[in-house]
Amino acid sequence: MREMFRRFGSAMLLCLAAGAAAAEFKIGPDATVDSLALCAGDQNFLTVWRDTASARLRGSTVTTTGVASADFAVSDAGSVVLENPVQRCNIAFDSNKKNYLVVWADNRAGGPGLRGALVSASGTVAGGADFLIAPLSRTDSNFPLATFNGSAFLVAWQDAADSSGGSGSRIFYANVSDTGAPGAITGLPIVSGQDQHLEFLSAGPASESLLVWQDVAATPNVTRGTRLSSAGQILGAQEGAYLFQRDFGATGFGVPIGVTFDGTAYVVLSSFGAQIDSTVFPTRLQQDGTVIRPSNGLIDVGQGTTGLVEDDFPRTFLSGPGELLFVRNSKVSDICWHLLFKRVLFDGTDRDPNTPVFDGASQGVLNGAVAGFVGGQCLIAWMDGRRGGAQPERQLNVFGYILDSTQVSDQSKPYIKAVAHAYPVIGNSPMTVTFGNGGSTGVIDQQFWQFGDGFFTDVGVTTHKYESKGEFTAVYSLWHSGFAMRDFVRISVDQSDVGGTGGPPQIVVGSLGPVSSGIDTEILVSSFTALLSFSQTNADALRFVGYINPSVLPAKLGGVAGTFSIGNKTWPFTLTNSGTYVSDTTKTPLVRMGVNSIGGGFTLSVDSEALQDLFAGLGAKDETIAKPGKTIEVPYAFTFGTLNLEAKMTATYIATAGKNGRVSFAFAGTGSSGSGYFRIFSTDAKQTGKTTPTHTLTAIGNLGWADGHKIVKADSGRWRITLGNYTEDIPVGSLTLNGTMYRYLAPKSKVGITELYFNQQNGQIGVLIRNLPAEGAVSSGMPLATSNFSRVDLAFSVDMDLKEETFQGSAYARLIRKKVGGARWVTR
Repeated sequence: MREMFRRFGSAMLLCLAAGAAAAEFKIGPDATVDSLALCAGDQNFLTVWRDTASARLRGSTVTTTGVASADFAVSDAGSVVLENPVQRCNIAFDSNKKNYLVVWADNRAGGPGLRGALVSASGTVAGGADFLIAPLSRTDSNFPLATFNGSAFLVAWQDAADSSGGSGSRIFYANVSDTGAPGAITGLPIVSGQDQHLEFLSAGPASESLLVWQDVAATPNVTRGTRLSSAGQILGAQEGAYLFQRDFGATGFGVPIGVTFDGTAYVVLSSFGAQIDSTVFPTRLQQDGTVIRPSNGLIDVGQGTTGLVEDDFPRTFLSGPGELLFVRNSKVSDICWHLLFKRVLFDGTDRDPNTPVFDGASQGVLNGAVAGFVGGQCLIAWMDGRRGGAQPERQLNVFGYILDSTQVSDQSKPYIKAVAHAYPVIGNSPMTVTFGNGGSTGVIDQQFWQFGDGFFTDVGVTTHKYESKGEFTAVYSLWHSGFAMRDFVRISVDQSDVGGTGGPPQIVVGSLGPVSSGIDTEILVSSFTALLSFSQTNADALRFVGYINPSVLPAKLGGVAGTFSIGNKTWPFTLTNSGTYVSDTTKTPLVRMGVNSIGGGFTLSVDSEALQDLFAGLGAKDETIAKPGKTIEVPYAFTFGTLNLEAKMTATYIATAGKNGRVSFAFAGTGSSGSGYFRIFSTDAKQTGKTTPTHTLTAIGNLGWADGHKIVKADSGRWRITLGNYTEDIPVGSLTLNGTMYRYLAPKSKVGITELYFNQQNGQIGVLIRNLPAEGAVSSGMPLATSNFSRVDLAFSVDMDLKEETFQGSAYARLIRKKVGGARWVTR
């Protein structure tokens, strides 16, 4: 049955699979190819591939308007070019002499060796022949890379670690002059039994270069970076800078997928892969050798589950100044793969949120895409199997597509977009998860969830119970006319792998409960004030105060950007490492922002601003009254990194008569649609008892609600409180109301909740749980003082029966031991 999320318009519902991408073109003759590489010059592009029938390297030049030259031989007639994986660059461009250097591993009859050829911008091989750069001890896992460092080419490859030709690998490198003369061969030193596998090579500042490589002898593998001077000398530690672990858990950042120099530092990009999480992480290697690891991802480039080895990870290319291009595959059916791209600025801005498809194939495997950038034009080339007879056919030819990077994204392709939601995503088995598809768009033929544990359903909003422990990837798919778009969420059952300030906790206690619609569990807005001076120009000010859940704060705040907006006014900020921001003090308005990385509190202030017209549109005018005026609603938007809150605040309009007329706006505390929150201000746990340890736990927080009215208990029912692994129902008949305060008191000798209070006016809640066993079926779940655990995430949730409704909310509180091996835990 066809289901419509949002109609784009009939002109945009044309079938993509029918093939309407007019810009794609064929490069070279029909032939089975592999080892595709591409490099941008200053006027055109050079594409090179291996003809699998002859094992010879061939190439074609392509103009910025998409005109491909006749293909020509790059390697000599007797060459036996070895296959090289996609995604790397084994071509470099000399911006001085305007020549390309192509490098490859060769197993010709004269002996295996690393060889190269200089190719002019017009597509001729200098001297008509290739040349030897270095002999090779073996012909497996060589994978040479090349770059131009401003004065010469640098070529790097991997070979036998020693003369015995054992299983280990070592990275070697050599300079090649701009005339094709190879220099001395140098090997990276092997420190502590390293097994070096080359990943990427990038030019840097002042004739410097960076080798990115894996030490596969380490467990887990370690990604390292070695900086080389123009003379080939190692800059920094001999073993290379430790960048990150090559693992797929909380302590690692996956596999390197690209590297570039952004003008101040090397940026090494990595990803967990399309089957797990295609978020791209940027690790920065500073010129002084300092490594800055990311606290969150740069961008999620989308899932590309094709089953092709070379497409396990998104491929990344520099597509313009300050811009990255990611290309991935999407399997449409058993006989057809499509290619999609996404352009992302270094600050994380997504230029293609509706990821475009740029090919028009209706059959065949399209894979191995590479890209280069000249001026405002980007060439994407790939191996194309659509011309084969039997399908799916792979790598019959090379196709290309010219992307005008100055243009905005094409919002008509694809005409469907999948957005996956799940809650909760962390918990204990059996764990029931609610799945949703809010934000998905387009007209579809079919949708379904694959939950990652062997079960699936064909509806978009559903629940699923995970019975066993594990990490699961739940994939949501939309289909139309044979074309699929997918999104996914990661589900952790009985796991301790969650993020937050200072890294993941060692253990997670309890699971999050459901949350009422309109409640934001990540951002709390506690106050807002605005001062308008009608007697002066550009003398208005505002102050915006609140909290961000510490468990979602990045460990390092440096570089985190955000905005605060009211109407047509937007005030951006980018934090320093200290979590602060101050705009240019010589200009107006003056914007200040500060975030506490431990508690999550933030304050944003704007001074010397013109706000009168903005607030006049909301109903606040220059009136000379000496008593409180009317109440207005102030709609606002607040972004912080990946967090996004759009809501309204109720503000009281107070005007003061006189020449210095002033209007004050204060957040009334009742909130309104979307401004609700659920936050834990403090949590405490203390262990007592020696033979049978018990815990006393407290939690103090605030609840918010979507429609701004007072919370009133139901006539019958219960208030369910969950803290850690402990859940207890308090009958509403046990709650007494004194003024605005509901309260429950039990004897101190009681095990469980002995005190509960809730202020129905401002939403503050407090819970005290005494004498709870530290272990067992009904327990706190907190580690014992004798354990080595030092950090824990404690789930706190409420499910309250109210007059004709319910209120639900939950959040994690992060606790740490006050001292090593101690019995006291406090809020992080």
